[in-house]
Amino acid sequence: AQIARELHDQLQFHGKRAEPLPLRLRRLGHRLNGIKQSFEYIQDYICVHGLRIWQEEFSRIINYTIEQERNRFTKKKVLDWDSEFQSEHIPIPRFAPVDDSLTWAGRLVRELQSLTDPRRTVYVDQLAAWYQDHAEVAGLRTFALIRESMGVFGLAGVDRLVCFMTVRQLQRVVRQIADIVAAPGVAAELEAMG
Repeated sequence: AQIARELHDQLQFHGKRAEPLPLRLRRLGHRLNGIKQSFEYIQDYICVHGLRIWQEEFSRIINYTIEQERNRFTKKKVLDWDSEFQSEHIPIPRFAPVDDSLTWAGRLVRELQSLTDPRRTVYVDQLAAWYQDHAEVAGLRTFALIRESMGVFGLAGVDRLVCFMTVRQLQRVVRQIADIVAAPGVAAELEAMG
């Protein structure tokens, strides 16, 4: 519950005290690393595999969160009691949404989308980064911070969520094109064009 609480609390981007993403990710990484070190420390005294427990639990929390957030993008919803990642004995807490996202993962992806909005930023391929007013707003360092703070599990989870969002957006575009093509007279015009 403490890990889920840290993710929920640290990855909130709107409000009176909105801090930049890198600062939030560094703080999250510091706190999660402290919890992880506690698992490492205790394994030496009680002869359990603390790091393995950490990885399994952290992976379970990430996967559960992505599963819940992806419910917004799929027809078949996975409810708490159907989730392979939720447990009766060690439940992952659900928090009330603080914005349009259901979870911290949705908030993180939406913050990344906001930072890389093509209406305000420019992507410079040679530097692998997005710039606004000659200042880098997101790039390789941003994704390295995500990996450092949440590990490979977190980065892979963000990737999966972006994939679901991309598929939904592509489905909308295909529907819009189909509606345009189906409009009266458009098919005849397209045939005339060859």
